[in-house]
Amino acid sequence: MNDPRRRAFTLIELLVVIAIIALLIAILLPALGAARKTAMTIKCSSQLRQQGIGLGTYVIDEGGYFPAGHFQVLGTPRFYYVWPSLIRQNFSDERNTEGFNCPSALEDYHWQFTLDTTGSRVWTDPQAQTQTERFGFLPGEMPLRARQFFTYGYNELGVQAFDDAADVEVQILGLGRHADNPTAPADYRTRERQLWGISEARIVQPANMYAIMDSEPDGVSDMSVSPREIAVNNNPIDDLPSRRHAEGSVVLFTDGHARRVSYEDLVSRDPRMRRRWNNDHVPHEEHWEPPLGGG
Repeated sequence: MNDPRRRAFTLIELLVVIAIIALLIAILLPALGAARKTAMTIKCSSQLRQQGIGLGTYVIDEGGYFPAGHFQVLGTPRFYYVWPSLIRQNFSDERNTEGFNCPSALEDYHWQFTLDTTGSRVWTDPQAQTQTERFGFLPGEMPLRARQFFTYGYNELGVQAFDDAADVEVQILGLGRHADNPTAPADYRTRERQLWGISEARIVQPANMYAIMDSEPDGVSDMSVSPREIAVNNNPIDDLPSRRHAEGSVVLFTDGHARRVSYEDLVSRDPRMRRRWNNDHVPHEEHWEPPLGGG
């Protein structure tokens, strides 16, 4: 039989137990949160390394040339990003876009494979229609527009401003800007080929040049990335690296390895940091933006 005189827990003892449990939870929750963030960073690094494999395969297939960043419709300001679709061609499932979506970014910013079933948003530019499959998009697939969200950016221009790199006499410092446009007039086409993805032979230090990294999604040029925090007249620009991995971005280097780099280092004005953006491993201060706030 149960002993009716058996001692029960007192209210104070229960409160002590509850307090201990609450203390343990308070101690463990930050650790669990940190572990989750670390796991996300590891997954992001893995995805970028997979992109690196696709990028390396593309370079081999194209005779040693990197993909250009985007295709611009001749005579218009409209352009479409093509580097993700060109890399994706080397994946086993060409409809799988998950490898281009940072796991730490909001799902609203993810690239989803989408077919244009209504015809309401199809590529209306005749030039663009002819380039769909050439740039790795599947038949009927919605292209990647300049004004849409994305979580990774390509080092198209190095430390150059977009307008600087438009000058055909200026050597591109990043991996490549314009895709070749075979529908353009011959004289324009010759110049535009100079802006095709660069030869891997031009990269002086592959282990120290940025290729692809986390970008800050704002729906404007998310697929390009730059260290320039301000543009002409101190206007903010739209292609900065992200801070979502412990105040930094996971970066794929042109030799295929990936690691986290702090945002501070990515946008630093230290020449030792800036040269990592450029294929010749020279900081090129003549292309830098003025210091934040002028001066």
